[in-house]
Amino acid sequence: QGLSPESILLWLKDEDLKLRTAAADIPSGWKAIADFPRYDPKEWVDNRKPIGDYLEFSVKTDRDTYRLHEPIEVTVTLTNKSAADFNVICPVVYDGAFSRIVDFHLKSPDISSMITCGAQPYGPKEEKAIIKPGESVSATDVLELAKAGDYAIEFTYKGWTQPGGYNPDYKGSIKAEPVNFKVIANDDAKAEQQLFNAKFERLMAKLAREIAIDPNWKYANNTVQHDVIGIPGMGPRAVPYIIEVLKNEQNNTARELLFSALKRIADAEMAVKSGAALDGEILSFFADCILKGEAEQVCPLLFEQYKTIPAESPPSKAILGAFFAGMNHKDANVRKEVCRYLIQIDDRKVAECFKKAIYDSDSEIRLNAGRYLAAGEWLDLDGWFEQAAKEPTYIRYLAAVSIISEIETTFNITQGKLPDLKKEDFSANNEKLRQFSAILLAWKNWTVENQSYASDFFEKYRQKWARPEPGKERLDEKAAREALQR
Repeated sequence: QGLSPESILLWLKDEDLKLRTAAADIPSGWKAIADFPRYDPKEWVDNRKPIGDYLEFSVKTDRDTYRLHEPIEVTVTLTNKSAADFNVICPVVYDGAFSRIVDFHLKSPDISSMITCGAQPYGPKEEKAIIKPGESVSATDVLELAKAGDYAIEFTYKGWTQPGGYNPDYKGSIKAEPVNFKVIANDDAKAEQQLFNAKFERLMAKLAREIAIDPNWKYANNTVQHDVIGIPGMGPRAVPYIIEVLKNEQNNTARELLFSALKRIADAEMAVKSGAALDGEILSFFADCILKGEAEQVCPLLFEQYKTIPAESPPSKAILGAFFAGMNHKDANVRKEVCRYLIQIDDRKVAECFKKAIYDSDSEIRLNAGRYLAAGEWLDLDGWFEQAAKEPTYIRYLAAVSIISEIETTFNITQGKLPDLKKEDFSANNEKLRQFSAILLAWKNWTVENQSYASDFFEKYRQKWARPEPGKERLDEKAAREALQR
């Protein structure tokens, strides 16, 4: 019947479910199995002793009180309290994503209970050691905090040899006594700035060490994502410092991670909290980065900033200027990356930019430019086809080429081949224009029958635009119509 084995119901009797002791017909050379071995969980007894019978685990900080931005040195120690040598996985302060060796919890001024903290996405290198009776093995690392207040840290040693919580030598885990310490604010502004500078330098040095662990490591950097910009972190205040590092940083992984940090800082929420996070010098640096081919890193954070500032403000104009410069880049990949963000901005200057981009050598850019200009007429696809047929222009022709090409590819249909038109063909009424209009009307009729597709066609461009009030034509729309008619 064409059914899968899982969809067939088998009817069985009691005797069918009994184990066979012999087979009726056994092929030559084969031997019957008298019974199948069954696993009985009662047979297994866990004879492992608790880890606390062998080891002691402790944690300490180098001081009880710190000034804000000073490093908190944390040391964890395993001590063999048994009478024999003991094999261990060495303790760490920051564990990997699965926390097989230790769990690290932090209680901060913002949170009244312990929360998991400090997991390194790449994981530390697992090191094993043999501890003699009465001896210890330790690990020390630095905790960076960004707020004054009372803190507590708590560590639990697990030492699992595999994820899921298993070690053949012992069972369970051992928790160290929590350690309390205080971070106090700096009254002296100069001293505070010096400590902040030193902290950033430490974090950049740590970043370099982490990249050395894996030169291809991307997007998951704990130092950048947590200590520099996260909570707790250095936040928007770190922006000019990151910019200075990027001006001289040659390592591609480091550059990518730091640009990612800037993008997070520049998101809408942080931009509001930090005020004017991007000043003229920083915007100038980003514009230079686009011209150097780093549009993929820079454009997202410029766009996030653009969304949070007044449209006619100097930073807004500077951001658009950087995008427009990128649209003239010789590398099509840079132009395409810039285009991805420009199509989300409803602005007359952007429309003027796309009127030039409609002649771009890259087909993807031409498609987006034509679609943007067509979407700017605020018509559904059927209405746009009808309007373009009545009042054909060269820009509408280029937009139609890209739009119709997409429909033909998507639905594997055609309404006829568009004529090859030049700009001068639109200065006089001729047979090619009549043929062009006839094809557009045929597509208009097709969209009437496919209304859902037609009504949603331009929405991916307009969804972040400011839609005009019903019955009112925007000034930009009126100007666009007049430009198209000219």
